[in-house]
Amino acid sequence: MAVPNRINTRNHDQAGNVLHVGGMTRLTYVIEEVRGAYGDPSFLKDLELAAGNQKDYLGRATPGTYHVFVARMGG
Repeated sequence: MAVPNRINTRNHDQAGNVLHVGGMTRLTYVIEEVRGAYGDPSFLKDLELAAGNQKDYLGRATPGTYHVFVARMGG
């Protein structure tokens, strides 16, 4: 069954996916607590998957980019 409004995990549009990576990078430290608070272990899973795919893509396309990005975000 198709779920409407799901993030296209194959789309590597730089502007949009950098936001996914940035958002999930910041949420990484609290996502399990947030999922527990909502009682939903799949909360933001599609965003997490899209961000992970973009992180992998950045690693293949331009090695080291993700680490520079995280450092610029203060992470």
